Amino acid sequence: CCCCCCCCTTHTSPPRQVIECRRILKWTYAYGYYSFADEEDAAMSQRRQFFEFLQGDAERILEQLHEWAEIRLRQLRDEFQEAGLIPLERFQDFRKHLIGLTDVTHGSFDKLVAQLERGFEDMHKRYAGQPAADEAGSSAAAAANGAGGSRAAAAAAG
Repeated sequence: CCCCCCCCTTHTSPPRQVIECRRILKWTYAYGYYSFADEEDAAMSQRRQFFEFLQGDAERILEQLHEWAEIRLRQLRDEFQEAGLIPLERFQDFRKHLIGLTDVTHGSFDKLVAQLERGFEDMHKRYAGQPAADEAGSSAAAAANGAGGSRAAAAAAG
């Protein structure tokens, strides 16, 4: 493990999560630059704004994780360096917060990547509670098979 907070047993370590997310973020800048060049189209402008919202949200959460994994960890270590030991309760609180931030960061980037994979053309339908074009067929197939709209059940049935 590359982190002294022992988060790695059931979670991605915070430093690895930061590295992975920075790689993803790097490619989103290129995606945004080349995908939303036509600003005159109103629909394209809305898709760009939504993309920038997802990208900015993921970036903000990543910065919080980076701060806690590096700066606040160093501050905690320095605060108790003279004693040689961080009190268990303080360490557990720090660890819990760091694990939570790691999970939130992972979820935010999963959402961003999933939206990039789907594209932004059907975003109005998807976020207005209507099934998008890629989901309409699988929802109907899943309902016909009694699977309650599950994509996995629809894929297995098809």
